[in-house]
Amino acid sequence: RWVKALALFLLFTLIGLIKTSMFVSERMASGATELNFKYFLINEMTGSYTAFILLPLLFWFFNRFRMTRRNFISLIPLYLIASMLFGAAHTVLMWLSRKAIYAIGNYGPFHYGKMWERLFMEYHNQIFVFLTFWLVVSFFRYAKERQDERLKRVRLEEALTQAKLQSLQMQLNPHFLFNTLNMISSTMYRDVKTADSMIANLSDLLRQTLKKKDSEFHRMDEELDILELYLKIMRTRFSDRLKIDMEIDPETRVALVPGFILQPLVENAIKYGGSASGFIEILIKAKKIGSQLSLIVRDGGPGLSDSVETVLSSGVGLSNLVERLDKHFSENYEFRIENLKKGAGMQVIIYIPFRRA
Repeated sequence: RWVKALALFLLFTLIGLIKTSMFVSERMASGATELNFKYFLINEMTGSYTAFILLPLLFWFFNRFRMTRRNFISLIPLYLIASMLFGAAHTVLMWLSRKAIYAIGNYGPFHYGKMWERLFMEYHNQIFVFLTFWLVVSFFRYAKERQDERLKRVRLEEALTQAKLQSLQMQLNPHFLFNTLNMISSTMYRDVKTADSMIANLSDLLRQTLKKKDSEFHRMDEELDILELYLKIMRTRFSDRLKIDMEIDPETRVALVPGFILQPLVENAIKYGGSASGFIEILIKAKKIGSQLSLIVRDGGPGLSDSVETVLSSGVGLSNLVERLDKHFSENYEFRIENLKKGAGMQVIIYIPFRRA
């Protein structure tokens, strides 16, 4: 408020000086021998400063009796009366301040003429000042309301996005859990010891998942720790038939990634990436490329036989992942599924902004 008040004070000072300069210049142009600079300065500066003093009342009036499209006609008489009161108050303050300054400075008597005629004459300028400040106040109020409206809309969109992300997270966890439990159930009748080990590993994984359930982003090394717990379950089930290779750029370990971004990709690779001999070979790569983080999960299976749209719509894991990427990064990401050489497997490639934790 003090900064705004000081800015307005300086503005009114500038207006007073400009008007003084105008009158003095007019006197000089007309060839007058006496410029009366001192009197013009006193008169114009008192005019500016007394208007500045009345500004709080104008601001209060414009905010108290706000003119809108609905009440525009009905408020015109009130605004007209207010402009007259403002004009009268401004004229009286100018008369009193100039009279006092003239007396204190021994500049002789101050002649203001007949007050009623003076009130009428000054009102021509004062109605212009009144309307100017009404327009300025209305403009800034409108601009602030538009800004508040945009901010409210952005906050609402953020809240909706957050709610959607939480919904997607809630969808992802049961999907993973049910798939893993079904796998353990099918193993239990063939190998109780293996199933028991898988349950123990699943317990550790769920414990870690619950710790991270409120985190939208994980550090890459934390994401890899969670993935390793999942891979323990898979290795227990598939034994020597599952081979996992990782090529993780050390720089990427401090990157922030959406939580549980790798697990659905690896789960999908294990499900569809088995070779004809039943052997499953998966490569997981993470690399920083410029300002992007590249994540690749590649398998050595038969490759993609259906369209990408069909693959995404066939299950929860990948479609959930793509939707979360879209919510987090809007258009600033890339998700690609592609076949390698014929019969040499398939890979999923993701590019997201590289952000350090």
